[in-house]
Amino acid sequence: DVKSPCPNTLLNWQNKYGLFELNQVIPPDREQVLILDESISIGQKKVFALQGVDLQAYKFGHSLTQKDAKILALGIEKSWKAENITEFLPPCDQVAYAVCDGGSNIVKALKDKEIERVYDVTHALGAMVKKHYKNLEEFIEFSKTATKFKQKNVLGQDAILMPPMQRSKARFLNIHSLVVWAEKILALLETNYLTEEQKQKLQWIKPYKSLIKELIQINKLTNRIFAILKPMGLSKETIKQCETVILDSNAPCFYKEHIKEYLHNYNHLVDKYEKVICCSDIIESTFGKLKNRVSSNKMSSITGACLEMCTYSTSFKKDNIRSALESIKMVDI
Repeated sequence: DVKSPCPNTLLNWQNKYGLFELNQVIPPDREQVLILDESISIGQKKVFALQGVDLQAYKFGHSLTQKDAKILALGIEKSWKAENITEFLPPCDQVAYAVCDGGSNIVKALKDKEIERVYDVTHALGAMVKKHYKNLEEFIEFSKTATKFKQKNVLGQDAILMPPMQRSKARFLNIHSLVVWAEKILALLETNYLTEEQKQKLQWIKPYKSLIKELIQINKLTNRIFAILKPMGLSKETIKQCETVILDSNAPCFYKEHIKEYLHNYNHLVDKYEKVICCSDIIESTFGKLKNRVSSNKMSSITGACLEMCTYSTSFKKDNIRSALESIKMVDI
């Protein structure tokens, strides 16, 4: 006999529950690992998100999921300076350490708040590759030539041979797809699957064979390090595993030495906590869901999309839903 609620009512309920979850206070005796970042611009705004992982509840052995990381704070501004971020950070005595990328504003905010920072392993290894190759003439030429090849064939019959798109902002974080493509093309050139015309089109890649082989070894080592550190974190045991992998790798010496240095940067935290979270992929996933939510409906409210983020980690319970709908008012949203 009850009339179905209209879409606006459902959105209001969703927003109320999101705000209810955001307002939940973390018990002071539950030490948190902070994971924080700001999104790319959505319209004229940027979203800052602070997630917390309860060290007592999280069990190493799997990469962080939405269930492991609760949204502790959210903000929407045109730009985020260190002093703005500092206001969202909890007292340092409730925080074990923070995991983030190398954004200068976030790094400064954590330093001002005297919170220990662990450099996210994905960004750390990407930065190592970038530092070595960004000014290397051979890599620059290879990257540009691949882009030109893509532009020439994007609408042609050989579009299937196109390289993946190279993102200007995070090229070295996403170099994996380009390396995999180059490896496949070099292998194809040694087979009879391509026509002579196609082989001629791809001759430009052969002079970069040694560079590609080097990048393949870097990519293989990176993936093996990720497979250990992302689910298991940094510990004495995983550091030994990584060092064994490094010893067996044919990647360039500069890269292997940089990884060894990273592994031992946080020995003091390993001594204190035994296992240390060193990956912030979960916040990238959270922002990815936010961007999909906003992009699928240009008229949707960014506030509503952000409050929806607060529900990603929750296990819905009737009592909590009732409390949210009764205690949260629209004016609060």
